[in-house]
Amino acid sequence: NRIANGDEFNIFKITGIQSDEVKMCRMLAEIIDPMGTHNEGQFFIRSFVKKVLYLDIAEEELKTAKVYVEYHTGTDRRIDIAIVTNKRFIPIEVKIYAEDQARQCKDYFDFALTQKKPVVSKVYYLTLDGHLPQKSGVNGLTPIEEDGVIVGYEEIIAISFKNEVCSWF
Repeated sequence: NRIANGDEFNIFKITGIQSDEVKMCRMLAEIIDPMGTHNEGQFFIRSFVKKVLYLDIAEEELKTAKVYVEYHTGTDRRIDIAIVTNKRFIPIEVKIYAEDQARQCKDYFDFALTQKKPVVSKVYYLTLDGHLPQKSGVNGLTPIEEDGVIVGYEEIIAISFKNEVCSWF
């Protein structure tokens, strides 16, 4: 039963920020930031990168992690959340109800490449339900097709609040 298992618990709904993208990003970034006010060091970022981003990052690398909100790309773009370590730059684009901007995911992937980190990261596209970006946001990326239907993009990993983030909490 979903209620008995706690599956109905949703911290974002409880705090009334479930549709406020800026507040959601700030809260999520604060939780995963090793320097966050939670005083838990790498505890949250360790589980976040493993259970939400599906990455296996060594403890030594995690010790170098910094978390940013609205990371400026040098143009008029801002990446919602960026995790930066000595080995990788991980951009996370959060979409609650907003539309994708033209070439947004492509620009973020290209920007990540300019950071010249030894490990190339994909763009994590975090939505309520894990859907893919709109076509305008992925123009220039490499589609993955199955039976003539685009099911993903080489440069993007779609994740959701519903499956990954809420089950991580």
